[in-house]
Amino acid sequence: GRSLYGREAELQTLKECYQRSISNECEVAMICGTSGIGKSKLSQEFARSVTEDGESIFLSGRFDKLESQPLHAISSAFDEYCAWVTLEEQSTAEKVSTALKENMGEEIAYLVTAIPNL
Repeated sequence: GRSLYGREAELQTLKECYQRSISNECEVAMICGTSGIGKSKLSQEFARSVTEDGESIFLSGRFDKLESQPLHAISSAFDEYCAWVTLEEQSTAEKVSTALKENMGEEIAYLVTAIPNL
C-alpha cells in the first residue's frame, strides 16, 4: 500500500525541504540508515507527492558500499534525468543543453566525464 508507518515526520521534513527549494533556496536531502528501515518506501512516497502535479521531476540515486565508482549515486540520478529529457519534446532537450552550456562554459567537459549520458 501507500501507507508509511512511523515515517510521517521524515516525510514532512522532505516536503518542507522541497517547498524551500521551489522558493529559490538551495536544498539537498539525504535519506540514510540501515537496510530494511523503509528508506526506499519513504523516497517513493515523497516522489509521488511532489510529482503528482506534473510540474516536477524526482531523481534519486543509491549509495552502495560495494560500488567502486565515486559519486555513483549522483551520476545515476543524472543518468535518470538524461533518460527523462530524451523522452520529452525536442525543445526541452535543447533548453537543457543550452542552459548547461551557458552556465558551465568549458567546465561542462568535466561534468560530461563524470556523467557520460549528459
